[in-house]
Formats: sequence, C-alpha cells, structure tokens
Amino acid sequence: MYSVKQQPGILPERVRTILFALFWIVLLGVPSGLVIYGGFFQPTPPVEPNIYTLDTVAGQDVSVEWPADGIAAIGADGYGVLATSESANEPVPIASISKLFLALAIMEARPFALGEDGERITMSQADEDLYNSYVSRGGSAYPVNAGQQFTQYQAMQALLIPSANNIADTLATWAFGSMQGYLEYANSMVAGMGLDQTTLADASGFSPESVSTPAELVLTGQAALDNEVIADIVARQQAQIYPGVETVFSTNQLLSDPGVIGIKTGTTDEAGANLLFGARHALTETSEATIVGVVMGQSERTVLYEEARLLLQSAYQGFGFVEVLEEGAVVGAYQAPWMDEPVPIVSSGGAVVPAWTGADITPTAESESLEPGNIPGEQIGTARIQHGAETTVVPLVTQGAVPEPSFWWKVKNVFSY
Repeated sequence: MYSVKQQPGILPERVRTILFALFWIVLLGVPSGLVIYGGFFQPTPPVEPNIYTLDTVAGQDVSVEWPADGIAAIGADGYGVLATSESANEPVPIASISKLFLALAIMEARPFALGEDGERITMSQADEDLYNSYVSRGGSAYPVNAGQQFTQYQAMQALLIPSANNIADTLATWAFGSMQGYLEYANSMVAGMGLDQTTLADASGFSPESVSTPAELVLTGQAALDNEVIADIVARQQAQIYPGVETVFSTNQLLSDPGVIGIKTGTTDEAGANLLFGARHALTETSEATIVGVVMGQSERTVLYEEARLLLQSAYQGFGFVEVLEEGAVVGAYQAPWMDEPVPIVSSGGAVVPAWTGADITPTAESESLEPGNIPGEQIGTARIQHGAETTVVPLVTQGAVPEPSFWWKVKNVFSY
C-alpha cells in the first residue's frame, strides 16, 4: 500500500472546510445578529426634556402713601421689603423698637414655647432701683420690688405691651449676665440677620445711639412675627401681667384696627414718634399676606397713626391678581435624534396668583425623562410660581406622544446609545 505523506504547512481538508465555514458564519452572522439585536432587542433610551427659561412677569408701579414727613417702609412676609420712602437709607434712632431686638435675643438664647411660663426671674434691689430711676426720668416703667418673682413670659409681656424700660434692662442683665454681655450678643445676632445698618447701644432704646433703618426694621418685624411667643404678646391690646398690679395697655393704638396684629411703638425726643406694625390681609378665601410696615420720625402720635393707616391701606391696594402662566403655555419640549419634530411640553391650566403687583414673578418648570410611546395629556412635570410665602403649582403635560424610533434607525445606531 501507498501512503500519502502530508506536506508541511498544509492543513487537512477537513480542517480547512471547518475554518471556511466559520469564516462565513462570522462574516454573515455577526451583522445579522446586530440587525436582530438592534431592531428587536436593543432598549430605546428615555428622552430628556429641554426646559425653556420662562418669561418674567414684570411688576407694575404701585402707588404707596408715604408720610408727608419722616421716613417709612413697607414689606410682607415672604416678600421681604417691598418699598421704602425717600431718604430712608440712613440709620436713625429707633427708641423703644429696640426692645424687639431684646425679645428676639432672649427667645434665641433662653427659648420657651407658647403656652409655657419660661424660667423664673427674681427681682433684686438693683431691679427695684432701676424702676425708680426710670420713673424719675419720665420713662415708661413697670413696678417691681426686690424679692418679687416674674415668669419669663410675664417679664416679656411687661417689656412689649406697656414697653417698660426697667424690665428691658432687667431682662438683658438676667439673660446675658450684664448689659455689655447683652449688647455683644444682640449686635452679633443683628449681624447674623444681615442687618448691616442696625446698631444697638442699650436694651430699652432710651439711648439715641440705638439706630436702624426702615427697611431693616421691616425685616426685624417679620422675624418677630415668625416667633410664636413674641407674636402672641405684641398682638395683645392689654394684659393683667402680675396679680395685684393694675391692667396694662399696649402703647400700639393701631391694634384696635381690623387685621392689625402688632408690633411695637417707640418714642423719644431724638427719634420722634415711631411705629412698627403688622397686619393680616386676606388675598383669597384661603390665603393671606402678612404685611409689615414702619413709620418713623413723626412729630406727634396722632399724626403717626394717621400716616400708618394711610400706608397700610395703600399696601392693601398694592396686592392683586397677576396672570403668570397662560393655559397651554409651551414651557419646553422633548426632542430625540429619530424625531422629525419636537413634542411640546405645555401647562395644563393657567396660573393667576394673588401677589404684590409691584414684584417681578418668574415661573420655573421641571419635567421628567420620558419613555417613547407615552400617553399625551398625562402629567410629566410641574411649573411652579413663587409669590411671597405661597407657591402655586401647575401640572405639565405633553402635546403629543414621543414616537418609538424606526427599526432601521435602531439598526443603524446600534452602537450610538
């Protein structure tokens, strides 16, 4: 028999056939697999929204009744300071409005909740001497005797309702160890509140060196009304503070007006007559604005209250209804590479909000990523309108469906996503 000797370097016929078949399988199978995978199994990526920058609704000119003399400012909770009169940027003496800063400092350093008495304060001979000293100088004072005990709440009532100067000094020393300790704490607190033009030189405001501006007092009044204990006290027209001592009446005569909820008076020769006031103003059946205003440097208290009422009434008129967003307003769109036209994102309903008509209002919008084949009209996001302390939310929907990419688009872009 003869044997065929295989030449070196030449593969057997069977091996060559297998390799040839594998070559064509790879050559034809891989593209076919990619076509099948890309066309049928490759998941479609979600489409991200493109949210537009929405137009700002510009505020209108609001006619505010400023006092004929002196200076003033008006604001509202959530809005900050809305407007100030001319020449209202220089610090001026604030008289007994200074006591409001003492109340805020105490509630920060020695807090207690509304409905509680707080700590007990025993009056010393020095406290009794303070009372006699202020009486002799014609300052406002609340009677105390050495050994007498007040609750913290009672003392703060005497501080803020009849505006007792002696109680201011007593509380400052009791809470902070000394008057200097109080002033260091209070001025640090004021700086932390961002009140750069406010300086406190005493606790009672008897010193003309305790100064601020109308704008910064408006912000202080808002902070005071945000504290439940202080807000409760300054809203009282009268109080029986201590058993056996006659009822005291608030120095704030504006409290008899509807809606007025405080806040603090202050009168000295250097400061003139001043009033920091707060009032609730109904905007709708379910919402209201807390207005805070201040009138400073008036010659007489009767004039002070007349000017404060005019300012407050004009502030009421400055609130109204503002259309911020029309129904069906386009706020964005969904656009994918396989889409010929974008699918608009629109507001489902409009937004007419109660607000200070002098303020600019800028709505914002946000929307979620969207899977193709969505149902038009389903909520996919929200537009938000901030007006003061309130937020109005409007649903966002698509004005059509985001389509699935075509079979061939998915095949051609199998490596693109």
